[in-house]
Amino acid sequence: MKLHEGFILDKKVNAKNYLIEMSLVEYNNISKNILKNNEFQRPRVPSSKSVYRLLIDDIKSGCLMPSLVLALPYNSSNPDVPENLLTFIETNKDKLLILDGLQRTYTIQDVLSKMTDDEELKKMNDVMIRVELYYNITRTNILYRMLTLNTGHKQMSTRHQIEIVYADLLDSKPEDITILKDTDIHQKPALDVYNYNDLIDGFTSFMDNDYLPIDREDIVNSIQNLEMLNSLNKENADLFNKYINTYNEMVHAFDRISSSWEVDSKTYPIDNPYGFSIPQIFSKPQTLAGFGAAIAKLIETKEISSFDDVHALISKIHTSDFSENIDKMNEYMCEVYKNAKKIGNDQRLYLYSLFLNLFSSDEGNFDIAIESAYKRYRRETR
Repeated sequence: MKLHEGFILDKKVNAKNYLIEMSLVEYNNISKNILKNNEFQRPRVPSSKSVYRLLIDDIKSGCLMPSLVLALPYNSSNPDVPENLLTFIETNKDKLLILDGLQRTYTIQDVLSKMTDDEELKKMNDVMIRVELYYNITRTNILYRMLTLNTGHKQMSTRHQIEIVYADLLDSKPEDITILKDTDIHQKPALDVYNYNDLIDGFTSFMDNDYLPIDREDIVNSIQNLEMLNSLNKENADLFNKYINTYNEMVHAFDRISSSWEVDSKTYPIDNPYGFSIPQIFSKPQTLAGFGAAIAKLIETKEISSFDDVHALISKIHTSDFSENIDKMNEYMCEVYKNAKKIGNDQRLYLYSLFLNLFSSDEGNFDIAIESAYKRYRRETR
């Protein structure tokens, strides 16, 4: 293993980047136990259907592959670069994270594990690769660098990128609310239970004052300024909690008003309804986004000043006959479904309009908000 003299300071992430040369065998030895260290890495790409399969022959022929990128996370007890960095890496190799090159790492391990010929394996000691090492890089900057490093390769899904950007917010969720990640076991919609990505969808709509879903370009634009990621601190964690708590309070209000409304999906007379129960309707990303964007709009127009004002508005929500009016809403959502060019986006528009009316001009009147929202939807989609 050879450490190139000097380093380059990555000013964007405020971390020193070192260049190290090592053999495939040396890399395999330090990487074999760290594949699962980084919870935000993409899953393995099936090699039989990807260009990584071509790397097997390239590796055996001594091809110089693109540099792999590793990181040693920030440690306040070791803020300075040790005198012998290579020895320090060997001693702390279990703490390494792979920022870029996960698929290549899997391929290297596959190649070496299947070699039974000692002479062939010995040759791998002469096949060199280059590894970039970010030393003492913070968690936030690790996430940022992962996103930017992956934009030129097989990209992470948009949901995966969003999950990375907002990772720290999940750690500060309210205790009485259950948040499910994609890896959790699927369960029937229930009160106080939300999918993580759907919550983030709604919170992003609040932050951006836009009910439309975030796309890959939006993410890249957002992270171009590192301050966006660094702003996900206690202040925004508190804001995230206020968004969740306020929304959940509204869901419980509707559950009380409706006497826990729920219908049998097999006998419900409306085709393609938006939902069969309060938890199902209010756990959907379209509803969460419509609410988030509506609250942001009301704050922008100074009709309210914060989530604190929404609590008083929630207490005013009323309806003449919930069952009759939720049926009407389901009928309108069926019309949206039939006529929309982009169903999810149009559903978000209708629900955004509904919450906008519910918490402003209609003063909590659910009956009127349903009708007003549909009129606005028809007007804006002609």
